[in-house]
Amino acid sequence: MVVVIRYQWLQEYQKLEEEIEILKWKIRKSEVELERWCDPRDLGKVKITNESNASHLEENIKRDKAFLGEKELAMEALMIMIDRFKGLENQILKKKYIEGKTLECIAEETNYSYSHIKAKHAELKRRLDFIDEYEKDANSYGFKLKHPETHFFKPEVKKKKVLNRNKPSKCRIVETNELY
Repeated sequence: MVVVIRYQWLQEYQKLEEEIEILKWKIRKSEVELERWCDPRDLGKVKITNESNASHLEENIKRDKAFLGEKELAMEALMIMIDRFKGLENQILKKKYIEGKTLECIAEETNYSYSHIKAKHAELKRRLDFIDEYEKDANSYGFKLKHPETHFFKPEVKKKKVLNRNKPSKCRIVETNELY
């Protein structure tokens, strides 16, 4: 069995990136709404109470900006950590999903052939998809994983020779998902 822990950083990066974008959108939306409440030709004519959401807009914007700053610091720390990673697989994932480069460009920068990088990327994508499916299955059955990144098992394909019933003298290789 192979425990797959290595690519949690990519999931963390994507999660942080999404949270930062949502916070920026939320802040912009709240600032536009605040401007409308301050404009006497728009919502400024309407009286608001302490219980209304509009009365807390400035506090919410301040809180969201502080939270955005924390997320951006976490993103910077994660990028510093990612920049220290070695190995072709980490380089491919970083260049493809963080820097947004094409596989052709990655091949050129890493001095590997395009076909090698393409095959390696396909293998990585299958592995990451497997991890995502495992998480979904575990969650759908109600399993709560304390540290989900340490609970993924990559099934190793076991090849065995099986007698072909049509031609007794020939053997064929069959792949099974049995774990070693």
